[in-house]
This record gives sequence, C-alpha cells and structure tokens, in this order.
Amino acid sequence: MLSIVFPMFLLLSMQPTEETEQVNCHTFKHFALYNYVCPPNSQKRIEVAIKPTEHMILVCFEMTNFDNAILPNLNFSSTLIKVSIQNCPIPKNGFKKFLDEFNIAHFVELTFIWKYSNETLEKENFEGLNQLTELVLYRNNLASIDTNLFEHTPNLRTLKLSENNLTKLQNDIFKNLNNLLYLTIAENKISELSRYAFRGLRELRELDFGNNKLREIPSGVFQELVNLKVLYLNYNKLFSLGVNPFSTLKNLIHLALEGNMLTHVSRKYFENNEKLSTINLAWNTNLTFEDKTFSLFNDLVSVLLSNSGIRSVPENLLRGTTNVFDIDLQNNRIPSMPENLFSEMKSLHDLYLNYNEIKSLHPNQFQHLKNLINLDLSHNLITSIDKHLLNGVERLETLILSFNRLKMIHPEIFLNKPNLVILLLNNNKLESVDNSLAALEGSKYIKMINLANNDIADFPYKLMKFLMKNENKYYYATSTEVISHFIESNTIEIYLGNNSISNIRLDYLRPGVMGYNSILEVNISHNPINCDCKASDLVENIHRSPRDGNVILKYDSLRCAGPPDFKNMNLSNLLEKKLTCTLNKNCTTTGICDCIYESKERTLIVDCSRRNITLIPNLLVNEMVKYYDFIKMKHLDVHLEENSLQEVPTEANGYHNVTNLYLQGNRISNIEWIPPSIEVLNIENNSINKFDNSLLNMLNQSNVKKLFLRNNPWECDCTTKEFQKFIREHISQIHNATDILCHFMEVPLVNLDESMLCPIRRGYTLVILSVLLFCLIAIIISVLLCLIYQNEILIWCYSKDICMRFIKEERIDRSKKYDAFVSYAQQDQDFVMKQLVPKLEEADPPYKLCIHVRDWIPGEFITKQIANSVKDSRRTLIVLSNSFLKSMWGRMEFRTAHTAAMEEGRVRVIIIIYGDLDANSVTDDFKSYMRTNTYVEWGDPCFWEKLKDALPRRYKKQKRRTRDSNEQDIELH
Repeated sequence: MLSIVFPMFLLLSMQPTEETEQVNCHTFKHFALYNYVCPPNSQKRIEVAIKPTEHMILVCFEMTNFDNAILPNLNFSSTLIKVSIQNCPIPKNGFKKFLDEFNIAHFVELTFIWKYSNETLEKENFEGLNQLTELVLYRNNLASIDTNLFEHTPNLRTLKLSENNLTKLQNDIFKNLNNLLYLTIAENKISELSRYAFRGLRELRELDFGNNKLREIPSGVFQELVNLKVLYLNYNKLFSLGVNPFSTLKNLIHLALEGNMLTHVSRKYFENNEKLSTINLAWNTNLTFEDKTFSLFNDLVSVLLSNSGIRSVPENLLRGTTNVFDIDLQNNRIPSMPENLFSEMKSLHDLYLNYNEIKSLHPNQFQHLKNLINLDLSHNLITSIDKHLLNGVERLETLILSFNRLKMIHPEIFLNKPNLVILLLNNNKLESVDNSLAALEGSKYIKMINLANNDIADFPYKLMKFLMKNENKYYYATSTEVISHFIESNTIEIYLGNNSISNIRLDYLRPGVMGYNSILEVNISHNPINCDCKASDLVENIHRSPRDGNVILKYDSLRCAGPPDFKNMNLSNLLEKKLTCTLNKNCTTTGICDCIYESKERTLIVDCSRRNITLIPNLLVNEMVKYYDFIKMKHLDVHLEENSLQEVPTEANGYHNVTNLYLQGNRISNIEWIPPSIEVLNIENNSINKFDNSLLNMLNQSNVKKLFLRNNPWECDCTTKEFQKFIREHISQIHNATDILCHFMEVPLVNLDESMLCPIRRGYTLVILSVLLFCLIAIIISVLLCLIYQNEILIWCYSKDICMRFIKEERIDRSKKYDAFVSYAQQDQDFVMKQLVPKLEEADPPYKLCIHVRDWIPGEFITKQIANSVKDSRRTLIVLSNSFLKSMWGRMEFRTAHTAAMEEGRVRVIIIIYGDLDANSVTDDFKSYMRTNTYVEWGDPCFWEKLKDALPRRYKKQKRRTRDSNEQDIELH
C-alpha cells in the first residue's frame, strides 16, 4: 500500500495533474485540494477532499455504517481548522475517535449533515471535543435535543441547528454553552418554547429563530439574553407579541418580525429597546399601529413595513426619531399620508410609498427631507402634484412616479434638483413634457428619463437637446402619433414614414444620449430629404449596423429631394460624399466672403480668396455657431490666398480657433503669431525672409501637420540656424522642403552645413570653454542636490535651531495643501459652515481650509482620510463641543493631529471651545492639552483676533511682469 502523508515536502512535490493510487483508493489533486475516492468505481464509497492546514470534507455514499477498512490511510502532521462530515452514519465510538483514524492533531469547527438519518445524537458522540468553537448540525432530522447533548463542547461560540425537525425547545438544553455567541435554530417546526430554553446564554449576541411555527412568545423567555443584539423571529405564526416580550433585551439592535400574522403593534413592545436600529414588520396582516410606536428611538435607522395591509399611518408614528435612514411602506393600502409624518426625519435617505392607493400628497409632505435620495411613489392613484412638493429635497437622485394618473407636470417641480439621476414617469397620462421638464436642465447627472406609455404627441426636442449638451446617457420616450413608444425590451420605435420631412435631426438622437442598452428604431420611409449638411447624421446611421450602435433606421425608399447635385440619389450612396450647407449669415465683418459648413469632417469654411482684400477681415465664427445650432465645428478653414495682404491675421481678428490657414500669394513679409490650433499653414509666394525663435516656439507647441514655405526670399546666415534645425526635425511635415531656397544663393537651406551657414574662429577658446563647462556642471550638481533635499535640510536646521533667522515656518509648510483642517461634530455643522468657514475663507488674505464634507474623496477609508487631512494641513482646528466629545471620529482626528504635532515638536492643534462643556465629558487628553496650550472660546469679544494669531500667517501676493510678459506670483517675506 502506498502511504499518503501530508508533510510539507509532499505538498511541494505533488503536481496538480499527478494521480497516485493506494489500495482501494483513487487519489488525485485538483488545484489546492487532495481528493480520495475509496473504493473507486463503487456505489458504496467514501470521498475525501482535503486542503492542508485548512479543512477536510468527508462524504459518504449509500453507507449505513463505517467500514474502517475502506478509509484512506492518511496521517496529518499539521492542524486542520474545519472538518465536515456529510451523509455519513454517526460514528459508533464518537467523532473524536473516528477522526483519530486520520490522526488530525486539532480542529475547532465540525459540521455533521445526514439528511436521511433516523439516529439520535447523544452527548457521547461529542466526547473529547472540548476544543470545538463551532458546531454545525444542519439537516440531521433532529426531532429533539437532550439537555446534556453539549456537555462535552463547553467552548462553542457558534451553534447551528437549522433545517431539522425540532418541534419544541426544552428548558436548559443550552445550559453548558456559557460562551455561545451565535445560535441558529431557523427552519425547524418549533411551535413551543419553554420559558428557560435559553437559560445560560448570557453572552449570546445573535439568535436566529426564523421560519418556525411559533405562535406566542412565553413571558421571560429572553430574560437571560442580556447581551443579545440581533433577533430573528421572522416567518413564524405570531398573532401577538404578548406583554413586553423584549423588555430585558436592552442591547437589541436588529429585530426581524416579518412574515408573521401580527395585526397590531404597540409602543410598549419596544419600551426598553432604546438601541434598536432596524425593525422589520413586513409581510404581516392588516397591520395597525399605536400612536408614537417608534417615537424617540434615536438609533433607529431602518423601518420596514411593506406588504402588511396597512390602511393608515399615525402622524406621530415616528415622532422625535430623527436618524431614520430608510422607510419601506410599499405594497399596502394607504390612501393618504399625514402631513407631518416625515417632518423630523432629516436623515431619511430612502422612502418607498409605491403600490398604495394614494390620490394626492400635501404640498409640504417632504419639505424637511433635505437628505432624501430615493423616492418611490409609483403604482398609486395620483392625478396631480403640487409644484412645492419637492421643495427642500435638493439631494434627490431617484424619483419614481410611474403608473399613476398624472396629466401634467408643473415646470417648477424639478427646480434645484442638481443630483437627480433617474426620473420615471412612464404609464401616466402626460400629453406634453418639453416645457414641464425644462427645469431638468439644472440636473447635470441625469441618466434615465422614462416617459413610456403616456399620451405625448410631440417629440420633446428641447429636452433631448439639453440632455445631449449635458452628455447624459439614458433617455426613454414615447409618442402615440408621431414619434415612438416604449417597449420593455429596451427598444424604442419611431415612425416618421410618408411625411413631408425634409430635415431629420438625428443629431438629437445620438447613441450616447439614448443609453448603452437602448435601441432606437426610426422608420423614415418616403420622405423628401434635403441632403445637405443637416442630413449627415442620417446618412451615417443608414450605414450603421444595429449591433454597432444604438440607432436602427428602417426605410423602404429614401432619396434626396435636393440639392440638385444629389437629387433622386439614394441616401445609401452618400456616405463618401461631402454634404455641405451654404450659410446666409455673414461669417466676417467684410460681408464679401462665402461661408460653408461641411458636416462629414465638421468643418466651417470661410472663403475670402481672390477678392483683392488689403486688410484682414474679422471672423464672426462664434456668432455663426450660436445662430446655426446644427454646426458642430471641429475644424475652421480660412482661405485668404491670392489677395494683397501685407500682414498675417492675429488673435484680435478672431482667428484663435483656425485650424487651416491659407495665405499664399500675398505680400506678407513678417509673421509674429499663428493660431494655437493650427494644422495646415500655407504662406508660399510671399515676401517672408526669416522665422524668429518666438515663432519657431509657437510652431513647436502647435499641432501643425503641414507647412507650405516655398517661394519666399529666405535669408541664410548665423541667425538662420534654428530655422534650419526646425526644417530638418519636421521635414515630413514641410511640403517640398528641398525647394526652400536661400535668397541670392539659390541652394536648398536644408542642405547647408554649419561652416557654410555661419563660419566662426576656433582658436584657443576650446580650453576656456572646457573650464567653464566643468564649473557649470559642478554648480548644477550642487544646486540640484540642494533642491532635491531642500525640505530635509530646512527641517533639520529648524529642529536643531540652526540658522533660524533664515528659515521661516512658511518654507517648512509650503508643501501642505491647506492652512487648516477643521475637525467638528456633525451636530455643529451649521456653526462651522455658516460662521467659522466663511469668515476664514473670505478673509484678506483668505485661508484655505480642509472640510471633510467638501474635500474628502467618497469611498476612501475614513481613517486614511483623517491622516491625510492632518498631514496636508498646517494647523488642525478642533471645534470642541459636547457633541464633539461624543464623536468617535472627532476624538480620532484630535489624537491624529496631536500625535503629529508632538512628533514635530510644534504647536499644530488649535482648540475652539463651542458652547458650555460638560466637565465630566472632557477626557484627560483634552484637559492635559488645554492646560499647556492656548485655546479660544466662541463668544469671546476678541475671538477672531486670537484665532488668527494662532493660525499660520498668510501673505498677500503681488504680481510682476517677467521679460517674456508672463505673470508670476512672488511671496513677500
């Protein structure tokens, strides 16, 4: 027999594909698992999968008792954490002795599952397993539990008894499990609980009793569960909760009661559960509430009341409960909501009122919900909405009003909704939306508007236009006559065939606007299309495959009605044609130039050639683009060739965005400026004799692709070396570079060597140059070292009090982004944001502050952001109040700043005392700091002077003009 052992050398030697055999067993390795089938090819067998040092899974097939002879010969030299035995009979001599056959040194988690077992587990089965911390007995057909079953497992932390056949829990069955933290008895058939069933479980944190048949809760059954935080009683058959069933559960945070038969909920049920955070009462029967049932629960975050047949909600149901994050009242029978139900819920994030019978809402229903993000009012009977309904709900991101009876939307209802992302208005009776939704222009993050299944007759072009400008991605529209209807397969069909449409503005229906998963089907058959520049998008969409884009065009026959060059031509043959529009509005101040827009390359062409012009015409491009909304200009071509111009255009003439500039055949002698976006520049046949260095720098910084420079009187001397270098480096961009000839010499400039271009003496200067070069290199290296280690040198000198008259704190802190990081409690935000921050940021000079609600990056770990804020700030302002002393994050921010200051040996923390402090709440670290450091008090007449004295000094900045006319900021010390 080949002995299989798992010391480290065997793990390293076995290959993933290697298979070995031992007597009666087939052994193989699959990834990190070692697998054994004993005996192979037999219906009655054992399969073992082992991940060394972690777990072993043993599965039996058609076995009623163990035959040790067929077990694999395994000898573990390392510890396993988990052992799982599935579909196997209970070992006769207990689990410990059975697993000793594998020589497992130690394990702490045991799972035993035998769905078809008729045996009973006894305490002897677990003898010798004192080390167990987790025991899983799923699906073992357990009908009862002996009171001493867990006598040999006193160290259990987790016990799972789900999916058995338990019908009753006797007294004291868990009496030996004093250390148990998690108990799961879900999915049994328990209909009765003995009063002392949970005696001894004082350390229990979570109890899952869901999916049983419990009809009532015995008085005092939870009496000893003083540390319980999570209780699941969901999906039982509870008609009532009795009298104060949870009175001893003072640490309870989460309570699940959904799926029962409760009809009334009283406040007395939860009188002692002040820490309750989540209450779930969904899926009960015709539920009613006592007034103030959940009032004054300061920690309550989630209230789930859906699918419970609720017909009315008391106005004071949640009075004084200010931290609720989400309320779910969907799928009930509520006809109206009390006006002040949500008046104190400033933290409410999600509100679900869908699938009710609401007909109208009070104008002030949601005015206090300033943090509301998601509001679902769909599937109600709402016929109109007051324009003030959403006043104050400025953070709203999702609004669902679908499946109501709305006929119109007031234009002001969506004002000041900058964060709105999803708006669903489908399945109403809306007739027009263009003006109604105009206020959405301020919603910069809008992603989806669903207007399906309404009575809209006119396509909302205005709405589409601003959505496109905002680069929104999702839009669903419907129209009963002209446009389209919404299909749940995300396909939008637009029928426009057999009309007199000459221009179809498909630029409003780009795939980027319609959304990544939406398909727009447009039928435009038999329309007299004018095939000018405005038809460009239409032509391109005809050739776009449905799988390549979001727009599908459907047509039987589509031909051009004009212009004459394209008349009767099929639009499918126009893809390679340049479609143009001659523009009637003047594009220059002279009024003698032709203006043409070509849509394929998105080029605006200004043609002023051969008009005997002597002065540069000013361009009116911006006015043109504003006047013609179909112009999507990417290139601007200006033709000024064959005129009598003596100078080039300047930025003052409106040529900043010119990409192609044609100036050949004029009388130009000097060039001082070129457009920064220039791509093609033609200055052939002029009187230009040189390019100075500033012009060469402009060309190097531009995106110029083609230069035409021939037939100019180019000078060739020492001043031309940089021009020659430019030609050689950009020879591929210069048209016929060898035709650029030196004046009088008639030889190509690019071919001249340095001696011909600029002859010089070479005598004794070589030695001098070498010495100067050596000195220059030494100076550069010294300067670089000082610059590289500047901060280290300054900090070292500062810490040693060396050269202090030459070192200023501003230099030490100049790498810091902020003057101060303001640390405060959420309750003090009004004081900070309305008084402290404005006063400092509007000071002269202003302070640059770091505020977590404004400057922190969403999604980053809070601890990391605290450390970064302190590190990047010259001071840390602590707004010390009673609320701050209760804030865990506030204390962390103080300790982080204080620690950093102590490491540097400098005063970095400034304490602002705000309000009267509770002396008992002030911790020792704050008292110690305040005894040895300066602090300021809000309300002190000299508060601002003292605060600014404590803050780092700020310096005004002045400007001076450098030799190249660029402005720089110089700090005054």
